[in-house]
Amino acid sequence: MPRVLMIGFGSVGRKLLEILTQRRESLSRWGGIPALTNLARNISIVGITTRSRGSLINQTEGVDLDRALIHFGPSNPDHSSTITSEEAIQKLDYDILVELSTTEIESKGFPATAYVENALQKGSHVVSANKGPVAFEAKRLLKLAERQNRLFLSESAVMDGSPVFALQRYALKGAQVTAIEGVLNSTTTLVIDEIVNNRRSFDEAVSIAQRIGSCKCRISLDATNA
Repeated sequence: MPRVLMIGFGSVGRKLLEILTQRRESLSRWGGIPALTNLARNISIVGITTRSRGSLINQTEGVDLDRALIHFGPSNPDHSSTITSEEAIQKLDYDILVELSTTEIESKGFPATAYVENALQKGSHVVSANKGPVAFEAKRLLKLAERQNRLFLSESAVMDGSPVFALQRYALKGAQVTAIEGVLNSTTTLVIDEIVNNRRSFDEAVSIAQRIGSCKCRISLDATNA
């Protein structure tokens, strides 16, 4: 049974849990792929850590995902207010780290970069939706993953999981990709669409993006009114 540790529980983390709980059966039937079927049915989230709301830890039975979605705080039996993300990465037993913490541009991707690096060094696979480690340290982290014979996957860091990296890695092996052009940020796309097609102001467009969960709390990480 794959054992997963999640770092961060924002909109992406919540959506992942919703998929695993509400669409588990449909995932298990998707395409008839044995590996995916096994993953959807048997994945165990042994821990979810956050920066400000504490953590949920259950290495024996796995965190109750339905309960985590309803209430993350101290009344949850799995709740811990003491273990940090750094400690969880070093101390817990897991096969895959899912890194979903907040992107930190000013610190050049840290602490998320350290989370990824430490998990790979420990011998775990890493999946990240965080732009920081990819933008600032992708080459080094990919080389570390290769040395450790582990995977560092970051498809969801760009275009909301659209298969940009996989397209080049697997489908275009015979081609030489020299450049990619376009708006690769869904928030920017939404804001531009609202401004151009619906005659919204920048602030109105941003408000809409924030309301539907497309925009980060710090809008400057996605777009600026330049």
